[in-house]
Amino acid sequence: MSFRIAISGKGGTGKTTLAGLLISNLAAQGKKILAIDADPNSNLHMVLGIKVEGTIGGLLEEIKEKTNKLEKFPAGMNKVEYLNFKLSEILTEGRGFDLLTMGRPEGPGCYCFANNVLRDGIEALAEKYDCLIMDSAAGMEHFNRKVAGRLDLLILTADATERGLRTAVEIRKLISELGLQVKSIKTVLTMSNNGIIKKLLSMAEQKGLDVAVAIPEDSFIRSFDLEGRPLTDLPESSPAKAGIKELAGMICKNQG
Repeated sequence: MSFRIAISGKGGTGKTTLAGLLISNLAAQGKKILAIDADPNSNLHMVLGIKVEGTIGGLLEEIKEKTNKLEKFPAGMNKVEYLNFKLSEILTEGRGFDLLTMGRPEGPGCYCFANNVLRDGIEALAEKYDCLIMDSAAGMEHFNRKVAGRLDLLILTADATERGLRTAVEIRKLISELGLQVKSIKTVLTMSNNGIIKKLLSMAEQKGLDVAVAIPEDSFIRSFDLEGRPLTDLPESSPAKAGIKELAGMICKNQG
């Protein structure tokens, strides 16, 4: 059974950066990773340094067009069966991982059934991999739609702000209220510096957040983002990579 991880948090707290570096680290250790970019504002592929050829959003547009034109789906498939079949065609292969991108439907109308399709597709695909890592939409919307399914670990990113910590608390409460299957919830403090680490840890503890690791500010990340370079190429001297290594070690230990 695959070990399933989702990463969420307030926008701008570095969740996609965290997801990309964690995927890269675990893949380098020989883990077979299924990466899911479930954020409609998809840019996980840029962090990972690969090009995406197709998205679930694009498939929805194709299905909508076939339905409007009353075209039949191949081999008598219905809409959901066809989309699940096509998922394998839009998987993008990387170094030790495959990436599936949700994307955003471009046309008007309701695409609510996409949430169920994504969840069902993940259930089928995940068992072929050692680990699933999902970069979720910012905030709580993704979990409110119950797209995430069963999770072994939910990582909440919180930057060095009261708002970041408060959003992590709100997401944790929502998970409980919705009765979602999440075995463990950890918080990762991002973009921190040595001068405020103790204060942040104290604030997180007061709010009942279980902090796994604090990842420091990293000038390499700012430079790479500015130049459009994939973060998978960060040098070993990158401060963020040390924090990711610690987090990956914790995950591997829990995975057994």
